[in-house]
Amino acid sequence: MNNDNLTTTDYLAIERTNLANERTLLAYSRTVIILVSSGFAIIKLDFLKEINLLGIVLLSISPLVLTIGIIRFFRMRRRIAKNFIVKKLYDSQFTS
Repeated sequence: MNNDNLTTTDYLAIERTNLANERTLLAYSRTVIILVSSGFAIIKLDFLKEINLLGIVLLSISPLVLTIGIIRFFRMRRRIAKNFIVKKLYDSQFTS
């Protein structure tokens, strides 16, 4: 991103938004890790055989959750960049 004509407040707001977007992706990744580990634990432990289907379901939905997280990350990143460009154009037209 080009930082021409940005105030410190604008720059920090963009950085906070980018960091929040990255934290959200990390939360999705953490959720996937928990789903996969729980699914494997349920499948492998003998005394949990009656809920074996739950382990399979957890393993099955984990790639879906990861895919959703990655898609949301890239959409939000594109949206942040688009809003940044719109703000720059607005500022250059009305603050000159």
